[in-house]
Amino acid sequence: MSDEDFAFALHLQEELDQQSTSILTECKPISYDQTSVTDSIWELIDPNPDPRALFLEFNIKYFWGMLDMVEVKWSPRMTLSAGVCVYEGKSGLCSIRLSEPLLKLRPRRDLVETLLSTSVLMKVCRYQGPNQ
Repeated sequence: MSDEDFAFALHLQEELDQQSTSILTECKPISYDQTSVTDSIWELIDPNPDPRALFLEFNIKYFWGMLDMVEVKWSPRMTLSAGVCVYEGKSGLCSIRLSEPLLKLRPRRDLVETLLSTSVLMKVCRYQGPNQ
């Protein structure tokens, strides 16, 4: 490699470094607290979240801790519905069951939306009665 080629390569590298630096300074960091729970960025960050951990987070964030003592689990045999809430008023058993065959291989957004909708139903059943 000649000296001219080496000098030209150094010049190109300096230009590339300057462009990279300017691009990085223009980018704003992502604030995960303000990102929607169904935003597509979550597919890259956490494509297969733990449903129980999501539920605990949603319970605090959206339901003010009113849904403590709710069981969340995968149902390997449920195929007709993505998720159901089971509420037995006399015993106080509260359970959210999510269809493993329907949701495991779907986008994260489907799991989040199913979990949120069944959580809303659980809250209604628990605090307003199952007939509401």
